[in-house]
Amino acid sequence: MFSVQTLWCVFAVVVGAALSRAQIPSHAVLLNPTASLNEIKIARSGDGLHVVGITPSPYPFFIHYAGSTDGGRTWPMREVPLAYAYALGDLVAEGPHVHVAVSTRWAGPFVISSNDGGTTWAPGVRVSQESNVLAVSAPILRKNGPVLNVVWVENRGDNNIYTNRSIDHGVTWMAHDQNLSAGLPSGTDFGPTVVALGGELHVFWGRVSPTVQTLYQRSLDGGATWLPAPQVLALAPVVLAVGDLHNLVVSNASGAMLRSDDSGLSWTPVTGHGITHVVDLAMCGAQVLLVGRQGNAFPIDVQLQVSDDAGATWLSVPYIVPQWRNATITARATADASFVHFAFANDSSPLPGCVIQSDDSGGSWRLVAGDAGAGISTSVDGALVLAKPVNRPDVWAWVLEGHTTFGRGSPGTGGLEPSLAGGDLAGLSRTFRLTVGNARGGSLGGLFTSFTPLADVPFGAARLYVVDPIVTTPFLTNGVQGAPAGGSADVYVAVPADPALAGFPLRSQAFVIDPAVADGYAATAAVESWIR
Repeated sequence: MFSVQTLWCVFAVVVGAALSRAQIPSHAVLLNPTASLNEIKIARSGDGLHVVGITPSPYPFFIHYAGSTDGGRTWPMREVPLAYAYALGDLVAEGPHVHVAVSTRWAGPFVISSNDGGTTWAPGVRVSQESNVLAVSAPILRKNGPVLNVVWVENRGDNNIYTNRSIDHGVTWMAHDQNLSAGLPSGTDFGPTVVALGGELHVFWGRVSPTVQTLYQRSLDGGATWLPAPQVLALAPVVLAVGDLHNLVVSNASGAMLRSDDSGLSWTPVTGHGITHVVDLAMCGAQVLLVGRQGNAFPIDVQLQVSDDAGATWLSVPYIVPQWRNATITARATADASFVHFAFANDSSPLPGCVIQSDDSGGSWRLVAGDAGAGISTSVDGALVLAKPVNRPDVWAWVLEGHTTFGRGSPGTGGLEPSLAGGDLAGLSRTFRLTVGNARGGSLGGLFTSFTPLADVPFGAARLYVVDPIVTTPFLTNGVQGAPAGGSADVYVAVPADPALAGFPLRSQAFVIDPAVADGYAATAAVESWIR
């Protein structure tokens, strides 16, 4: 660990401090050069970012894929054709494994898989055993290690919620899918939502039989076995469900909520949030972010509510955001920040959307992007946004807040390259972490930081990416002295509250003294930390 440094020492030498923010920033990448895309999904695993969308016409629609391997800096894979489909379901990613769930009108749900980070794709695998499919909802897909589970609605008799499971990253599926509403009286099932907590699967859906009710099923072993019969929750019907650890929170549209802190064994009514029309829910750990309105008519101010104890208690009053035109609103929660994304209608002007962020559990919020209208993906160390300009089909992607990698390092002891990675959100008034890893143990090093655009020049056996003006921060790797790849070090960077820093990337590269190589040092790749 190393002491906190501040960006002021770098920022003070930058000419032209104020950055005028364009609607589409210069580091954005166009994901769809030729085809219009709708229903865009985003998934992230480490530096791998994945996006899929569906063409709006003509039918049958087509699924296109775009992929980045450097945290969103570049997108070498764009408009990769995956399949014709009737509906686009979920996109999930874990390590090199990327999976897309789609449905077709006459053959039901399929899962399309890549096991090399999106570079190549296997043909879609059908997961339904029905021979005469009439209509299928967009499939819900969840992943935990090699286990994949798909849940969908299919017209196959009276009870229509089905699931299937793969234990080999989607290569093969169970010979028989399972009806989750089997054994119930005749009814119409609709609107499933699935919460996956590691190996636990919690499925909620609505049913008309003849009155409307909410049903609940769960598996605690990755979909291998389920409850003997669904449970009826006193909520009609569930529209949103979230969870983390062993906590679950479910809500209907009018703000009636239930919570469980024992993986669904027991349920308790949630009170005190004061929201009468729920728009979205998000959860991370024990923090729940609730977005709602006072009613369903428009325009009505948006209300943001936060609980830090899994829904047991809430802020005394919601945070109010004036809503001046209609929007699709999405909640996102991370370990130490919350986001709300507004995507306005395509005929709205002048902006297609915006993102606001809270760093204090919902007590206050700040605008971090007024130019993002297509989607958002957040993690503990970054936020990727997509923009779809008004009345245009193009979709642009860029890192709003977080870290991307550039170039490569040079080998040190044992022929191993040290690494540099950004951690935590690089936001105003926040402190983020740059971690040197895989380095020679017990060795001195220096972290070079600058606002100057990245270069790429020879520097002995390495490449130098960060150039003047440079601030150098020394560090000492931990671990056994001289051990190959046995050392690491953290350098913490404090970002001032100055709004003039918003939109700037801080460029960083580390060098570690290493007498085992000819130059006497080993270098990392560079990292750009995008500040908001």
